[in-house]
Amino acid sequence: MKDTFTINQSLSLREVLGVIFYIFPRIKAFKRFILFLTVIVIMSNILGVMTAPDHKSLEKSILEIVGALAAVILIFALLIFVLCTTVYFLKPGYFKNVIYHFTTSGLVRTANGNTFSFPWRNFAKLQETQSFFLLYVSSFDAHIIAKRIFADHAEMEAFKEFIRTNAGDWLLDK
Repeated sequence: MKDTFTINQSLSLREVLGVIFYIFPRIKAFKRFILFLTVIVIMSNILGVMTAPDHKSLEKSILEIVGALAAVILIFALLIFVLCTTVYFLKPGYFKNVIYHFTTSGLVRTANGNTFSFPWRNFAKLQETQSFFLLYVSSFDAHIIAKRIFADHAEMEAFKEFIRTNAGDWLLDK
């Protein structure tokens, strides 16, 4: 087994947006906000039906609720898209020519002339998606490792085994 793994990658805007739209709906604060908004919209419609002299039909109230929630979600999605695209083009060093050096003690990330070190104990979890490994240092801050950078399936499995050996199974099981 290797003692280190070094990964040099550049993420495309499509990959960055894919990860952001994967992570964002899983953030508890976002889920709570959507739940809060849903309750407000439902209560508003109930009060509107009860106080309006010309009572709305149930179907119209449901359409208004669904429409309002869909509009808010679309506005958030558009806002996230615009912010991510802006950051991607204004700060390309965050996403291009990033070097991840995994050692027995943790991760060293070098990008745009800056180097950051993260010991294994600082990671919250490792999540594997169809296209990425996401190494979380908090509930929504993840280091993105694209699976496409591995030469073959065996190298990707060696990488997972390297993490399992050095960080422990707890990181992979969350």
